[in-house]
Amino acid sequence: MQRLSAIIFLGTLAAICAVVWASPVAAQERRAKGIEVSGTATQPGVDVVLEVSALGTSRSVDFITLCEQSDCSDRPLPRSGQRAFLTLCATDTCEDLAPSRRFPVGTSVKVCFEVSAAGYVTLWSIDAHGAPDLIYPNALSHPAKPRAARVAADTRTCVGEDARFRLVVSPPAGTSRLYLHWTPTEEEALGVSDYPVIGNDVGIAPAYASSLVEYEVLNNR
Repeated sequence: MQRLSAIIFLGTLAAICAVVWASPVAAQERRAKGIEVSGTATQPGVDVVLEVSALGTSRSVDFITLCEQSDCSDRPLPRSGQRAFLTLCATDTCEDLAPSRRFPVGTSVKVCFEVSAAGYVTLWSIDAHGAPDLIYPNALSHPAKPRAARVAADTRTCVGEDARFRLVVSPPAGTSRLYLHWTPTEEEALGVSDYPVIGNDVGIAPAYASSLVEYEVLNNR
Protein backbone atom coordinates (compact mmCIF):
# COMPACT_ATOMS: atom_id res chain seq x y z
CA MET A 1 0.00 0.00 0.00
CA GLN A 2 1.44 3.35 -0.99
CA ARG A 3 2.27 5.83 1.69
CA LEU A 4 0.45 9.06 0.86
CA SER A 5 1.36 11.38 3.67
CA ALA A 6 2.99 11.65 7.07
CA ILE A 7 1.61 13.69 9.93
CA ILE A 8 3.61 14.82 12.93
CA PHE A 9 0.98 15.97 15.40
CA LEU A 10 1.57 19.37 17.01
CA GLY A 11 5.21 19.76 16.05
CA THR A 12 8.05 18.89 13.72
CA LEU A 13 10.44 17.11 16.08
CA ALA A 14 8.23 14.44 17.59
CA ALA A 15 10.14 11.37 18.67
CA ILE A 16 7.12 9.28 17.71
CA CYS A 17 5.03 10.47 14.82
CA ALA A 18 1.96 9.08 13.11
CA VAL A 19 2.43 7.86 9.54
CA VAL A 20 -0.88 7.89 7.69
CA TRP A 21 -1.84 5.18 5.22
CA ALA A 22 -5.02 6.92 4.06
CA SER A 23 -5.88 10.29 2.54
CA PRO A 24 -3.84 13.31 3.67
CA VAL A 25 -5.05 15.13 6.78
CA ALA A 26 -4.10 18.62 7.90
CA ALA A 27 -1.76 18.86 10.87
CA GLN A 28 -3.34 19.70 14.21
CA GLU A 29 -3.03 23.14 15.75
CA ARG A 30 0.09 23.86 17.74
CA ARG A 31 -0.67 24.02 21.44
CA ALA A 32 0.55 27.06 23.29
CA LYS A 33 -0.07 26.61 27.03
CA GLY A 34 2.23 24.37 29.05
CA ILE A 35 0.65 22.74 32.10
CA GLU A 36 2.97 21.36 34.76
CA VAL A 37 2.08 17.78 35.61
CA SER A 38 3.57 14.90 37.56
CA GLY A 39 4.68 11.90 35.56
CA THR A 40 3.47 9.57 38.31
CA ALA A 41 0.32 11.17 39.72
CA THR A 42 -1.96 8.79 41.60
CA GLN A 43 -5.63 8.67 42.54
CA PRO A 44 -7.30 6.26 44.98
CA GLY A 45 -8.35 3.10 43.15
CA VAL A 46 -6.76 4.14 39.85
CA ASP A 47 -3.80 2.14 38.51
CA VAL A 48 -2.19 3.13 35.22
CA VAL A 49 0.05 0.85 33.12
CA LEU A 50 1.95 2.23 30.10
CA GLU A 51 4.23 0.29 27.73
CA VAL A 52 6.06 0.87 24.45
CA SER A 53 7.57 -1.80 22.21
CA ALA A 54 8.50 -2.39 18.59
CA LEU A 55 5.51 -3.37 16.49
CA GLY A 56 5.22 -7.15 16.49
CA THR A 57 6.85 -7.61 19.90
CA SER A 58 4.90 -9.97 22.14
CA ARG A 59 3.54 -8.80 25.46
CA SER A 60 5.76 -9.56 28.45
CA VAL A 61 3.78 -8.03 31.32
CA ASP A 62 2.24 -11.33 32.40
CA PHE A 63 5.66 -12.97 32.34
CA ILE A 64 7.18 -10.19 34.42
CA THR A 65 4.32 -10.47 36.91
CA LEU A 66 5.03 -14.19 37.19
CA CYS A 67 8.69 -13.39 37.75
CA GLU A 68 7.96 -10.93 40.52
CA GLN A 69 5.64 -13.34 42.32
CA SER A 70 7.68 -16.53 41.94
CA ASP A 71 11.10 -17.99 42.46
CA CYS A 72 12.99 -20.07 39.91
CA SER A 73 11.41 -23.37 40.92
CA ASP A 74 7.88 -22.23 41.83
CA ARG A 75 6.08 -23.68 38.84
CA PRO A 76 6.73 -25.13 35.39
CA LEU A 77 6.69 -22.69 32.50
CA PRO A 78 5.80 -23.12 28.83
CA ARG A 79 8.76 -24.47 26.88
CA SER A 80 9.04 -21.20 24.94
CA GLY A 81 9.55 -19.24 28.15
CA GLN A 82 11.93 -21.52 30.04
CA ARG A 83 15.19 -20.12 28.70
CA ALA A 84 14.24 -16.50 29.36
CA PHE A 85 13.00 -17.36 32.83
CA LEU A 86 16.17 -19.21 33.77
CA THR A 87 18.24 -16.29 32.49
CA LEU A 88 16.10 -14.01 34.60
CA CYS A 89 16.66 -16.13 37.70
CA ALA A 90 20.39 -16.05 37.11
CA THR A 91 20.48 -12.27 36.76
CA ASP A 92 17.89 -11.65 39.46
CA THR A 93 16.05 -8.83 37.70
CA CYS A 94 12.57 -8.92 36.20
CA GLU A 95 13.28 -5.94 33.94
CA ASP A 96 15.49 -8.17 31.77
CA LEU A 97 12.29 -9.52 30.26
CA ALA A 98 10.76 -6.17 29.40
CA PRO A 99 10.62 -5.24 25.70
CA SER A 100 13.54 -3.12 24.53
CA ARG A 101 13.04 0.63 24.80
CA ARG A 102 15.86 1.46 22.36
CA PHE A 103 14.50 2.21 18.89
CA PRO A 104 16.38 3.24 15.73
CA VAL A 105 14.81 6.06 13.74
CA GLY A 106 12.18 4.59 11.41
CA THR A 107 11.06 1.82 13.78
CA SER A 108 7.31 1.20 13.88
CA VAL A 109 6.15 0.92 17.48
CA LYS A 110 3.02 0.32 19.48
CA VAL A 111 2.11 2.03 22.73
CA CYS A 112 -0.22 0.09 25.02
CA PHE A 113 -1.93 1.25 28.17
CA GLU A 114 -4.52 0.11 30.69
CA VAL A 115 -6.30 1.99 33.47
CA SER A 116 -8.18 0.34 36.30
CA ALA A 117 -10.96 2.94 36.22
CA ALA A 118 -13.10 4.27 33.38
CA GLY A 119 -12.29 7.79 32.29
CA TYR A 120 -10.58 9.86 29.59
CA VAL A 121 -6.97 9.79 28.44
CA THR A 122 -4.51 11.68 26.31
CA LEU A 123 -1.22 10.07 25.24
CA TRP A 124 1.81 12.23 24.51
CA SER A 125 5.26 11.76 23.04
CA ILE A 126 7.87 14.21 24.36
CA ASP A 127 11.12 14.18 22.40
CA ALA A 128 14.70 14.65 23.60
CA HIS A 129 14.37 18.42 23.08
CA GLY A 130 11.20 18.60 25.14
CA ALA A 131 8.80 19.08 22.21
CA PRO A 132 5.38 17.53 23.00
CA ASP A 133 3.23 15.63 20.52
CA LEU A 134 -0.32 14.40 21.12
CA ILE A 135 -0.44 10.94 19.55
CA TYR A 136 -3.76 9.74 20.98
CA PRO A 137 -6.51 10.63 20.37
CA ASN A 138 -5.69 11.86 16.89
CA ALA A 139 -7.57 12.76 13.73
CA LEU A 140 -7.41 9.17 12.48
CA SER A 141 -8.39 7.40 15.67
CA HIS A 142 -11.08 9.95 16.61
CA PRO A 143 -12.28 12.01 13.62
CA ALA A 144 -14.65 13.97 15.87
CA LYS A 145 -11.56 15.38 17.65
CA PRO A 146 -12.58 14.93 21.28
CA ARG A 147 -10.61 16.61 24.03
CA ALA A 148 -9.58 13.17 25.32
CA ALA A 149 -10.33 9.54 24.44
CA ARG A 150 -12.77 7.60 26.57
CA VAL A 151 -11.48 4.32 28.02
CA ALA A 152 -13.23 1.54 29.89
CA ALA A 153 -11.89 0.17 33.16
CA ASP A 154 -9.33 -2.65 32.94
CA THR A 155 -9.30 -2.57 29.14
CA ARG A 156 -5.98 -2.75 27.30
CA THR A 157 -5.64 -0.27 24.43
CA CYS A 158 -2.77 -0.38 21.93
CA VAL A 159 -2.01 2.58 19.67
CA GLY A 160 -0.02 1.88 16.52
CA GLU A 161 -1.79 -1.28 15.34
CA ASP A 162 -4.54 0.57 13.44
CA ALA A 163 -4.57 -0.12 9.69
CA ARG A 164 -5.03 3.60 8.98
CA PHE A 165 -1.79 4.82 10.59
CA ARG A 166 1.41 3.70 12.29
CA LEU A 167 3.53 5.17 15.04
CA VAL A 168 7.05 5.63 13.68
CA VAL A 169 10.12 6.73 15.64
CA SER A 170 11.64 9.92 14.26
CA PRO A 171 14.47 12.32 15.24
CA PRO A 172 15.90 13.80 17.37
CA ALA A 173 18.03 11.06 18.90
CA GLY A 174 18.27 10.82 22.65
CA THR A 175 16.04 10.09 25.61
CA SER A 176 12.36 10.67 24.84
CA ARG A 177 9.29 10.09 26.98
CA LEU A 178 5.73 8.88 26.69
CA TYR A 179 3.18 10.41 29.03
CA LEU A 180 -0.36 9.16 29.70
CA HIS A 181 -2.80 11.56 31.38
CA TRP A 182 -6.07 10.16 32.83
CA THR A 183 -9.01 12.09 34.23
CA PRO A 184 -12.44 10.85 35.36
CA THR A 185 -14.28 13.24 32.98
CA GLU A 186 -13.46 14.76 29.61
CA GLU A 187 -13.96 18.25 31.04
CA GLU A 188 -11.08 17.66 33.46
CA ALA A 189 -8.65 16.59 30.71
CA LEU A 190 -5.92 18.89 29.43
CA GLY A 191 -7.46 21.73 27.43
CA VAL A 192 -7.40 21.95 23.66
CA SER A 193 -4.62 24.57 23.84
CA ASP A 194 -2.67 22.77 26.60
CA TYR A 195 0.31 20.46 26.55
CA PRO A 196 1.97 18.67 29.50
CA VAL A 197 5.23 19.81 31.05
CA ILE A 198 6.64 17.09 33.26
CA GLY A 199 7.52 18.51 36.66
CA ASN A 200 6.55 18.20 40.30
CA ASP A 201 2.94 19.30 40.22
CA VAL A 202 1.40 19.03 43.67
CA GLY A 203 -2.01 20.48 42.84
CA ILE A 204 -5.13 18.53 43.77
CA ALA A 205 -7.58 19.87 41.18
CA PRO A 206 -8.54 18.68 38.76
CA ALA A 207 -7.88 15.11 39.84
CA TYR A 208 -5.75 13.09 37.43
CA ALA A 209 -3.58 10.00 37.29
CA SER A 210 -0.58 9.55 35.04
CA SER A 211 2.25 7.32 33.91
CA LEU A 212 5.60 8.13 32.31
CA VAL A 213 7.89 5.85 30.28
CA GLU A 214 11.30 6.76 28.86
CA TYR A 215 12.75 5.33 25.66
CA GLU A 216 15.88 5.89 23.58
CA VAL A 217 15.84 7.10 19.97
CA LEU A 218 18.92 5.89 18.06
CA ASN A 219 20.34 7.38 14.88
CA ASN A 220 20.65 4.92 12.01
CA ARG A 221 24.18 6.05 11.16
